[in-house]
Amino acid sequence: MKRTVAFDFDGTYTRHDSLPLMLKHAFGWERYLLGMVICLPWIILFKLGILKGGEAKQRLLSHFFKGMPYSRFKQLCESFPEAHPNLVRHRAKVAMDEALEAGDQVLVVSASVREWVEPFFQGQNVKVLATELEVDDNGLLTGHYAKPNCNGTEKWRRIVQEVPDVEQRELVAYGDSGGDTVMLSHADKAYMRDFDTPIDMSRPDAIRRGRRFFWIVLALLVLYQLLGVFFGMDIADAGFYLTFYDNIFTAPSSVEYNFMYYLSGVIGGTFQSLFPSLGMAGMRLLGVAFNTLCAIILYYALRRHLDERAIALGCALVIVSFIAPPYTFCYDLCTIVFYVLAITLLWRGLMTNKTWVVAVAGAVAGLNILVRIPNVLGLSMALLPLIRYFAVRRYMQIYWMRPLFRTLLFLGSAGLALCFVLVLMPASHTTCLLNVLRDLRDIAADNTGTASHSTGHMIMVQLRFYATEAWVAVKLAVPVALYWWAHVKARPLWLSWVLKVAALAAFIWLIMRMHPLQPLWVMCLAGGIMVIIERWKGRSGLVWMAVLGIGMMLVMPLGSDGAYNNGTIIAWGIAPVAALWWMRRTRLAFPLAFIAVCAVRMVTGGAYFDGGPLWEKHYTVDIDRAAHIFTTRERADVINTMLKGIEPYVKPGDQLMAYGSAPLINYLTHTRPALGCSWVEQLSVAMLEKKLTYVPKTGLPMVLQQKFNSLGPYWSEPTENFNTDYGLQNTYRDNRKLEVLNRFLDRYGYQVVYEDSHFILYKPASGYQI
Repeated sequence: MKRTVAFDFDGTYTRHDSLPLMLKHAFGWERYLLGMVICLPWIILFKLGILKGGEAKQRLLSHFFKGMPYSRFKQLCESFPEAHPNLVRHRAKVAMDEALEAGDQVLVVSASVREWVEPFFQGQNVKVLATELEVDDNGLLTGHYAKPNCNGTEKWRRIVQEVPDVEQRELVAYGDSGGDTVMLSHADKAYMRDFDTPIDMSRPDAIRRGRRFFWIVLALLVLYQLLGVFFGMDIADAGFYLTFYDNIFTAPSSVEYNFMYYLSGVIGGTFQSLFPSLGMAGMRLLGVAFNTLCAIILYYALRRHLDERAIALGCALVIVSFIAPPYTFCYDLCTIVFYVLAITLLWRGLMTNKTWVVAVAGAVAGLNILVRIPNVLGLSMALLPLIRYFAVRRYMQIYWMRPLFRTLLFLGSAGLALCFVLVLMPASHTTCLLNVLRDLRDIAADNTGTASHSTGHMIMVQLRFYATEAWVAVKLAVPVALYWWAHVKARPLWLSWVLKVAALAAFIWLIMRMHPLQPLWVMCLAGGIMVIIERWKGRSGLVWMAVLGIGMMLVMPLGSDGAYNNGTIIAWGIAPVAALWWMRRTRLAFPLAFIAVCAVRMVTGGAYFDGGPLWEKHYTVDIDRAAHIFTTRERADVINTMLKGIEPYVKPGDQLMAYGSAPLINYLTHTRPALGCSWVEQLSVAMLEKKLTYVPKTGLPMVLQQKFNSLGPYWSEPTENFNTDYGLQNTYRDNRKLEVLNRFLDRYGYQVVYEDSHFILYKPASGYQI
């Protein structure tokens, strides 16, 4: 059967819309911007759906080209491809070349003007069907169409007119937008924003259905995340964040240890100042908003390159599995938005050849360093232009100076953005930032094993993580391979189904015994690598998005005190791309099973650091800031008893050292942390001793010590020898820290003024300032 291959032009054969580029080419930047301002009312009417796209474009073309001699217009159009040599999408050119070599009839069907589309195919056996402009008897453009705008149904009418026997031919069509859906719906093979995997276009509303599907899935994911908003009382991590936001503007020196996450503190502190009545629930809603924002950024970045169903599946993989870390807005949820924005902007800048977008990406990456100091390692993404150059220089005409310039521009923009914030930073904040940088230097050099972020500890954590993931990959590969074999090779049909059910059951059994990040990390890495391998021949843009996403997944956890502590959000950059590979029938069951298992674990396993089924949590802490946060009766009673007991001794604005892993107490009591750190157990022995020597200069604090371990899903039972022996020794809980604390309490004559089963409150002897 004879074959006809039809290509859309803008966004399919080219990297982006050719109209703005043509206008800049013909009139220069100044006249282009002025003209766009004049035409802004028509553009707004088009965006609002009042004015049709074809009519809005006709008015735009009329403003710029009406009265221009056709000969001059033709000359400008013929020089257009030379002015934009990298406008053509390499994967599209490969597909067209393959069609021409096979002897297929090749059409380019475009809503753009024929005169500037045709020069891109000069000397090739390609027929261009495009919008045509009217020319009057004097050889001047009238600003009107000579034929209807070549979009929507007009595209199909032009194809039928050019190829009367098209119904007897095999039609292959490539498109990228709603204007191509009619053409694609008539095709035997339809490719939407993808040159490798055809989609079902049996209905003309397939694009709209895909878009609707994504937003429905995202709405369901938002509702799912609300479970993390209203359930679970974590007094460790959540308190560490909330106390930072509570004091960053009023008492910055009391939380200077948190200044390694400075910008997250500014955002959280601003939100808390604007909406103080929302309390803990409000900060968790902000966390949900930031997590959801990642999905929206990726959707708008990838929707022209990736099936919306793959984007939705990738978002579901990340969000549904985010069941271990806290939903309270924090530096991790903040930094992931900056990371995703930076990699999508960098990718977009490289794919569209827009240098200014690369510069903006660099600025975002620079700001991300102040969200979380270890994000300085994220600047390694600046190497992508050079990596891409060495990978494609045989196939694309790219001069080596351009990628080098973009790498340097990215780094320079990052440095400028960083300096800009540092210059605007208040003096008190600058002092705190410098102090915490010195603390980080001391922590990195610590070799006692009692610092949560020492260099040796973090390196070993990552190495153990990679070793664990390698073993996880081996275990998960067995049921996946068995499922594939059963689907493709096994016969008879009943045996195929038995083997597939067994493989899926084995997969579920394995992941139920793993941290959610373990299978997700392997699935995303495998899917990303396979997308790179399958699409490498055509140098698809998704290849470079996969490279950036994998790089983000590898780099972001560096600097964390535990590779799993950042949670599944480290996979945001790669998950939608990897989902494209997992969506195939021989593999789709596995991501769906993973999502189902994670959803069940969310409901039955409890919230972060507050284990147990969610239906058992319907008690609250009697503090306005903790309103609408539900926990177990036992946990609520412990906290309420303590808050009521210390109320006569601890007043808002006092300095309180909550020794242990309970910084939330500072937030609930409106008190200032001592030592510049609300989570004292994070400090090494040497740093704790050093900071305690400076306490008398600022006034002795009240000291509230916990008698139990609050780290983990369940609290331990309180112990009688809580002040001398932790029992289990680890980075946070080391008996040498207790010795330092006890010497401090003895030195200044601290006395017990309140004690219950879980807490004890010390007050310095009379004569010492509080």
